[in-house]
Amino acid sequence: MKKLIALFIIMGFGSLVHGQSCPVPEPLDVKQALGIWKGAYSLNGEFIRFTLEVQDNQGELTSKVSIPKLKINNMTYRTRICDRQELHIKNTSANTSVEFIGRPKENGSMAGRVVFKQNDELSSEEVFSVTREKQSVASN
Repeated sequence: MKKLIALFIIMGFGSLVHGQSCPVPEPLDVKQALGIWKGAYSLNGEFIRFTLEVQDNQGELTSKVSIPKLKINNMTYRTRICDRQELHIKNTSANTSVEFIGRPKENGSMAGRVVFKQNDELSSEEVFSVTREKQSVASN
């Protein structure tokens, strides 16, 4: 009986550990990220429309963001792919930063979160959703 109980405990613990592990994400194909994306992000319950253009300039990703409502036109954002294979598009000015974090999908859609920070402290985390209007090709 003790062996049977020990077996169930081991099996339960193994399932718990297995259930919590995350698979290693597939590498993000940079070509899926390139192009002009249009959509909106939420900010205090309001949806703000924006356009995002992701480019590959000789192996270095760059992005430009336009937000007509805020009179922002082609503002440059730092762009990188993190270890979790997500696209990080970030701009920092003064003591404020805005970072879009998402993973482009093969169907031309991308959803994720927008992180707003003030003095390196989280001030808000919202969501965004975009679709690719035009796909670019990588330049070498």
